[in-house]
Amino acid sequence: MHGVPTILIVDDELDNFDVLEAMLMSEGYQLHYAANGSQTLTFLESHQPDVILLDVMMPGIDGM
Repeated sequence: MHGVPTILIVDDELDNFDVLEAMLMSEGYQLHYAANGSQTLTFLESHQPDVILLDVMMPGIDGM
């Protein structure tokens, strides 16, 4: 891991991202947000986050 640790948050509920952002930004993490599976896969084509926090119940694709 080099530089600032990055976290990709995948959730179709923006409010959940807002809560995680409030908790994690103050700890120095760089956060990215994807609202669906398509956005997630596009992001992962060009980025390699250190951690992915994935909603397990989303329309079209889930964390399982």
